[in-house]
Amino acid sequence: MGRSIEKRAEEINNRQELGHFEADTLVEKRGIKEAILVLTDRKTRLEMVRKIPDKMAESVIKELSKIIAELTYQK
Repeated sequence: MGRSIEKRAEEINNRQELGHFEADTLVEKRGIKEAILVLTDRKTRLEMVRKIPDKMAESVIKELSKIIAELTYQK
């Protein structure tokens, strides 16, 4: 589990640098396993939205790994 948002570094709170993301998972309603992973860049507010099979840590990590690979490939 990550650090508490209250312990963020000042440059992250000030939104001065690209690449500091907030993440959240959303589900439509109880009983539905599929979820939406939303990543928001704190500086630009650019959002990446991905459908994932469920909101379990394993699914989130797998999708984050794909996103990192895509962003690394684009450089």
